[in-house]
Amino acid sequence: MTTAALHNKARFLFVGSITCLALLTAGCFRDAPAPATAPSSATPQAIEADPRVISLPTVQATIGGKVFTLEVADDDNERSQGLMYRKTMPADHGMIFVWDYPDWRSFYMKNTEIPLDILYLDGDNKIVSIHQMQPHDLTSVVSGQPAQSAVELNQGVARQLNLRLGDVVVLTPSAK
Repeated sequence: MTTAALHNKARFLFVGSITCLALLTAGCFRDAPAPATAPSSATPQAIEADPRVISLPTVQATIGGKVFTLEVADDDNERSQGLMYRKTMPADHGMIFVWDYPDWRSFYMKNTEIPLDILYLDGDNKIVSIHQMQPHDLTSVVSGQPAQSAVELNQGVARQLNLRLGDVVVLTPSAK
C-alpha cells in the first residue's frame, strides 16, 4: 500500500471513530436539557462575503457546557487558511482543526482579523493548552504538548466559560 493510501485510510478511520464517538455520546445525553443559548441558525458562510473565505462542513461541539457550531478544517489547505479574512464570527461559532495523529502544533494569526482563543486538544478531545491570539500577530503559539486537534473561538470565551486543562470538548456531527 502506498504512503498516500495509508494516509487516506488512517484519515478515514480517524474521522469514522470521531463520528461514532460523537453519536454514542449524543445518545447518552439525549434527555439532557437544552442549552441556555441555542446556536445561531446563520452559518459563517452566510455571514461572510469575502470570496477568499472557504466553505467547510460543520460539527456541533459542547465546550464548557455551551453548544458551538465549529467549521471542520481537516486537510492542509483548510488548516492553512483557517479563519483568515473573516471580519467577524458569531459568538457561538468557531473552527476545529483536525490531524491524523498527535504532534506539537503551532498557529499564528497571518491575515486573521478576529482576536481568538485557541484550545489545543489531545486524541481524547481533552484540553491540553489554552492561549489567546491577537489579530495579525506572526508569533507562533505552540501547543505546549502534542495535540491532535485545535479549536479556535472568539477571544474571551475560554475565560467566560472557565475552561481548564483536562476539560473535554464533546463533538456531535451536525445535521447538514
